[in-house]
Amino acid sequence: MVMQKTVIVECKCPLCGRNSVLRVDAEAYRRWKLGEFVQKAFPYLSDDEREALQTGTCPKCWEKMSDAPWSP
Repeated sequence: MVMQKTVIVECKCPLCGRNSVLRVDAEAYRRWKLGEFVQKAFPYLSDDEREALQTGTCPKCWEKMSDAPWSP
C-alpha cells in the first residue's frame, strides 16, 4: 500500500506503560475515527499493531491477559 499522507499515532499500554508509535495512512485513520472497522481501515497493520491502536495494549500484556484464568 502506498501511503500519501501519514499520521503518527503514539500508543501507551495501560497495563505496563510501554510506548509504541505507529505511522498510518491519514485517510484510513480518519475513516477509522469515523467508525470504520479497524481491520478494514488498516489491513496492512498486524493484529498487534491494530490492538495497540485501539486499546494501547502491547503484545506482551495482551498475551498475559490471554493466558490468565477467566472467572465470571
